[in-house]
Amino acid sequence: MLKAKLIAFNINESIRPDLPGLEQLLETAASGQAISVEQMRSAGIALTKRALEPLAASPETATTFLRELIYSVIEPVLVLDSSNGGHFGSVTQIAFNPVDSNLLATAGTDGTVKVVDIQSQSVVQSYNRGLEPRGDSGAINLRGIQSVIWSPDGRYLIVENQVSDSTPTPNRTIIDTHTQEILFEGLDLIEDLDGRPPPQVVQRNEQHGLTAELYSYGELKLVETSSDDLIWSIRLFSLPIPDSAVLHNIHSPDSLLLLRITRTNERGSSPYCCNAQLITRDEAAIRSVPVKEPSLVMWSPDSGHAVVAEKDGETWLLSIADEPFCLAGIEEGTTFTTGAFRNDFRFLALSGADETIGIFNLIDLRLAFTLDQNNGGHAARVNSVAFSPDKKQLVSADETGVIKVFNFDNILDAIIGKKDA
Repeated sequence: MLKAKLIAFNINESIRPDLPGLEQLLETAASGQAISVEQMRSAGIALTKRALEPLAASPETATTFLRELIYSVIEPVLVLDSSNGGHFGSVTQIAFNPVDSNLLATAGTDGTVKVVDIQSQSVVQSYNRGLEPRGDSGAINLRGIQSVIWSPDGRYLIVENQVSDSTPTPNRTIIDTHTQEILFEGLDLIEDLDGRPPPQVVQRNEQHGLTAELYSYGELKLVETSSDDLIWSIRLFSLPIPDSAVLHNIHSPDSLLLLRITRTNERGSSPYCCNAQLITRDEAAIRSVPVKEPSLVMWSPDSGHAVVAEKDGETWLLSIADEPFCLAGIEEGTTFTTGAFRNDFRFLALSGADETIGIFNLIDLRLAFTLDQNNGGHAARVNSVAFSPDKKQLVSADETGVIKVFNFDNILDAIIGKKDA
């Protein structure tokens, strides 16, 4: 759990916090007048009578409490779930269209991919990957859709789903969201006899005047068949692991650097002891830091920074320009499994082990705000977070299928309000 003052406050889920009512109580308490337990409960503060009595007895204590509460309640601008066109089951990933911050792609264990128009607050496209339905709740598959990625031009969706336990390699599909056609299916990485991908095109498919080429080492290209002109190229997965000691081998988005996590203790030892390195193309290590077993490894969109979060441990920021730095304000035992950078590198959102989302200020490299069920966030484990390209929105999705869209300016106001308070 992340450190946050509101973590101990239990806002009643059945009573929406009455912000005008809370503001009126704050005005009363700030003027030095006492407020009653009944007044606080009617405004949606669901603490026990014993917990509320000190607030009622001290206008100064009540003022501090109410300021913290008011500045910290974040109302989502959109909540999407199975009742209004969302997913039946866990949402595995969300991704903003890179050229249109109004469009959000979502994927789930129900085997569907959806495109959400945030402005109209509606699902405008939905694709089902042919999974068999179970019961009345729609198409459910515990494997479902593993990931969804937009092409750089914002037109195509690359979808990965695991078909069955007997075929663990993801099945990749390309969808044209302009025509709503499924262009290619079954783009799989083919390995050679030694179990290592050959350095060549391993899959090629031609349809609709287009050619999709999946290369070894994870590069996917879409080209015009007649002219062979490149439409876009994107890297889907990390490099092959060269030996059993390497846990992760992940290219930066610009493919110029490699983030490598290597075990440094004996196999079977617990906990893992590892070394995280930023490596150039010629295998020169430019940054290195010892870490424990990683739960999250990710690059920033500009390829200038990488995050390595330890399981039940610290979270490290590795940079080309600076020495590795440990993010501050994270409570011991926290495990992050998902994260997103805002594209101006001012903020980082991390989540994964529970319902909390930590918002980190990357200027001072510390936790600035915690979003959870007490102040407008999720009541279940968060699987995916994303910032919109225009920096105005933060979106999160949880294991119960709930997707929430937040105006990030409101979160900034809460951060500033907490500092002023």
